[in-house]
Parts: sequence; structure tokens; C-alpha cells
Amino acid sequence: MGRSRAIAARLSVAISLGMLLSLAFASDASADLQLRAPGLAPGFQEGQYDYTISCQEPFKLRVRATGNTEARIGNKKGGFSRHPKARKIRLSAGQAIQVAKRAPTAKHRGWKVKHYWIRCLPPDFPKYAFSRYAKPSAPFYVVSPLPIDVSLNRAFIFDRRGVPIWWSSPQVGAQDATVLADGTIAWTHYFGGTFGTDPNVGFDFHRADGRLYTTLRTVGSPTDNHELQPTPDGNYMMITYRERSGVDTSAFNGDADAHVLDGVVQKLTPSGQLLWEWSTADHIGQAETGRWWAGISQVEPYDIVHLNAVQPLENGDFLISLRHTDAAYRVNGKTGDIEWKLGGVSTPESLTVANDPDSPTPLGGQHDVRMVDGEVTAHDNGTFLNRAPRAVRYSISGSTATLVQSVSDPLAPGGSFCCGSARYFSGDRSWLISWGALPIVTEFNGAGGRSFLLRFEEGQFSYRAQAIRGELTRKELVKGMNAQVSPAR
Repeated sequence: MGRSRAIAARLSVAISLGMLLSLAFASDASADLQLRAPGLAPGFQEGQYDYTISCQEPFKLRVRATGNTEARIGNKKGGFSRHPKARKIRLSAGQAIQVAKRAPTAKHRGWKVKHYWIRCLPPDFPKYAFSRYAKPSAPFYVVSPLPIDVSLNRAFIFDRRGVPIWWSSPQVGAQDATVLADGTIAWTHYFGGTFGTDPNVGFDFHRADGRLYTTLRTVGSPTDNHELQPTPDGNYMMITYRERSGVDTSAFNGDADAHVLDGVVQKLTPSGQLLWEWSTADHIGQAETGRWWAGISQVEPYDIVHLNAVQPLENGDFLISLRHTDAAYRVNGKTGDIEWKLGGVSTPESLTVANDPDSPTPLGGQHDVRMVDGEVTAHDNGTFLNRAPRAVRYSISGSTATLVQSVSDPLAPGGSFCCGSARYFSGDRSWLISWGALPIVTEFNGAGGRSFLLRFEEGQFSYRAQAIRGELTRKELVKGMNAQVSPAR
């Protein structure tokens, strides 16, 4: 308890979303709007339109306009003036107060109006610190950190300055939050027991206004929370773990009559109709589990492959990641055969790995395997290999995988036990990396420098992080957040 209070005390001083940044009027004398409120985060800048403030007590808001500019506090019609009367504001969790600024247009034929939002951050919001070193590559990012108390977990979206602009109501262990192309925000809720064994788990699809409009589940066995991937033809790929009994694992120090979990990829319609499925049971031999047998054979059902990622490819093939084989695979979508294997125990389909100092074990408990412009990327956790996690990028040519790039972070030393993501954007050569079971998310720009560092409270981490590049706009996010909690007047 003492340690928890000490952590909380440090966070309240050093984190709290940059509340130390500024409590004063903007120092830029040329600004035509200045705004002051104790605890405003970040410090006011005229070109930044979203802010947060603590919900714990009322605050006094002062606004000052200069030149031909006028301002208004609240969203009532009219009421613009050069010096609006200071107001004492009390906001409930998630509620926001609007400050409107108007200035005459160039030809003085009307007014140009801009809106600023100060939103109340609830006390149970995940605590984090945001450090910005350069301009981040995307306008928004989504994370879903797992807190120490999973009943308080939220998915939330923050902007380039680290300001949370949208968040969900508290969910029981909301995980793997993802934003789909149509602006849907989807996530799973907390699972009970072993991965992929809770029949209540599904991917919940939400509008930006928080409304749940559908839940998608796998067919025939429980939904696993690791993956939801849209396919090019408008359907979805998801993962389920399926128990199989009577399996002889004695050759690997397991039971001669064991229960095991196979990894199954399913393709589903938006309404949940099963189109087809593929199982590791038919294609992955027990020997491929390799070094993981010593740990997984202690508790049945044995999690022999631990399927944790799938990505559909345009020609019908798909990639999968199997944590407990230390390998990524390309699967032929028509035949179901393994076309190639990267990492793990050698098989006839294995690629030769070149230019990688960590070969012959290039992947260790990896996650988030993806293909970008013909190259394969992954978050290599380095689990139980006595090495730091890294983001890797390989080019595939014939039977050879050549390491093109490896990215690590000195703030992520030692192995990463689980989880994580590594997203590479070939257009600007940036990386967005959630360092798996470690409390940090970093983005690196094309020059190799950090653009930002997001640090959670010790003991928290986000399974993945995703950049939002056009799927949702600021207007949609603000409107959606206001729909969840009516703005103050």
C-alpha cells in the first residue's frame, strides 16, 4: 500500500498529462486570444484547440481577446465580447466547456469562428506522461492501457501534443482497441482464464459517440482477444483457440493423452457468418513448439502455438504469428499450405535469415506480424532470450529473409514478456512501437529520432498502439465525445 501511495504521489506531481506546463496567459504578445485556468494541460497556445483539466474541483476560467477579435465562454448564442466575464466552472467526468473566438473575415463581410474545448479528465483516467521531441507523424493515436485495476480500463485517443481528445466509458478490461477505416472504434473486454477460452469475449464495435452497434464473435469456439483484421473484400479475420483432446505429447515431456489448444483463423462476414477457417492443427508440428515445451507442459490445456496475429493479404494469402513457435508464417489462402516460415525450429518451409545478428533466433515470442510494401515487420519481444525487444523489418526474396532494419529503445531494456506492436509507415519511414508488457509507447521518425514518448504508470501497458491517419477527424472525435457527455453551457 505504501508503494502504491508513493507511485501515486509521484504521478500526481510529474505526470497528470503535463499539467505543469503552464498556468499563465500565453506569452506570445501577438496572439489575439489568451486563456488562463489553473491546471490547464497543456499550456494554452492559440493553434491548439483541445485541453484537459482535473475534475476534482471547480476552476476559474479567464479569457482575453485583442484587436478585432472577440470571445465567448460556453456555447450559448451571442455573448461575444473583448473581455468575457471570468467564470467559475464545474465539470463532470468527460464534460467540456467551450471557448469560442471570432474575428472578422478579410473583407469584413462576416465572422470566422474557432472553438476551443477544455475537457474534464476523470480521476480514474489512466495516468501517463507525454514527451514530444518532434512533430509526430499522425494527427491521432489510439491506445488501451491495462491498469492495475482492470475494471477501470479505457480505450482512448490522443492528439499530437499528447492531449486525450476521446475516450470510452470504463470497460472491464477493454483491450486491443483499434480504429477501422469507417471510423468504428472496436475493442474486446477483459477475458477470464486462459487466452481464448472465455465464451463471453467478442469484439465490440462502437461509434465515436460511444454507441455499441454490434459485437463480432468467432464460431464454434470462444473469440480470442488478440486480433480483428478487416479483409480487402469487406469481411473480417479473427482468431479462436480450439481445444483438442487425446493428443500424445510424450515426445516433448507432455502427457500421452493431453488436451492442447490449436490456433484457428476464421473469416467472418460483418454479420458473423463463418466463411472459412484454417487451423494450426493441420499444418504445425509439435516439434515447432521447441523451447516453449518446458513451460507450457505444466498446465493443460497446453497452449502449443499461441496464435497472436493475423493479417490478410490482397491475393487471399495471410500472415500469422505463433508466439510459442517463435515464428511468422505466410499461408496460401487457396490451399492452406505454409508458403514460408520466418524464425523458429527449422522446417522445409523455413527461410534463411541474412544480415541479422540475432539469427538463428531472429524472433522470440514475437507479436504484431505485418507485411508493408512487400516487407515483413514484427515486434520481436526477445522473450526469455536475454535480449531487449526490438522492431524488425525483413525483405523476402526467394528463400531468404534479409534484415533491413532493427529498432530498439534504451528505455525498453531486457526482455518483453508479452504483447506489443510495431507499425512501420513506408511513406515517411516512421515507426510506432508499443513495447509489450513495458509501460512505454514510442514513435520514431524517418531520421531515427524519437518524435514522442508515452509513459504509463508502472505496471500498466497497452497491448498495441495504432496511428489514426484519416479514419477519424478532430470534428468527429469532439462531437462523439460530447455526445457521450453533454458539454457545459
